[in-house]
Amino acid sequence: MNDDLPFSADALVLPIPLYRFHRYQGDTNDCGPFSVAIAVNGLRGEEVLDGPTVARRMERLRWGRGLFPIPVLDKIPGWATLPWGLSDELRRHGFRARWRLFGTRERLLRNLLTGRVTIVAVGEPFRFVKGRWRGWGHLKLLYAWDPERGWGFVDPGIAPRPGDPWLAHGIGWQDEETFVRQWEWMLRFMVEVG
Repeated sequence: MNDDLPFSADALVLPIPLYRFHRYQGDTNDCGPFSVAIAVNGLRGEEVLDGPTVARRMERLRWGRGLFPIPVLDKIPGWATLPWGLSDELRRHGFRARWRLFGTRERLLRNLLTGRVTIVAVGEPFRFVKGRWRGWGHLKLLYAWDPERGWGFVDPGIAPRPGDPWLAHGIGWQDEETFVRQWEWMLRFMVEVG
């Protein structure tokens, strides 16, 4: 399944080859919709969605479910995906999905072991440079953990780079300290699928 990637013997790797469905989001703010497309395509084992189409659908106002339906937006056009947007879109494609705050490292590791696709948010939302706000957030799919490399992600923000075994497949690594710090800033947000 992951035969063409040089994982160490101690690595925990999601048994679903999400990287085969990696697509680069380009200069858009569509990491959420691209992550949804990668997740759905990986779980189905075929390419049925593309990020730009998912983004356009998520940017449309829709009526929520419930006794008193209210207008709901899953993604602010041209900007951020809202927390419920990912799980709502995944459910529209037939998958059980739940978003949560305050995820744990242990839960991420368990999700890798049990084959549960997980989207995480990282960022620095309160970053200021010379008095100007330069905050950012990003969504990507958890794919592996390695005791030496750290956390591996199928990341729609990575432009594939031939010649690098990881970047050629859109897989980026973050060391433990950097990932935990950036995940903490985003209140350890995660979406679990399945």
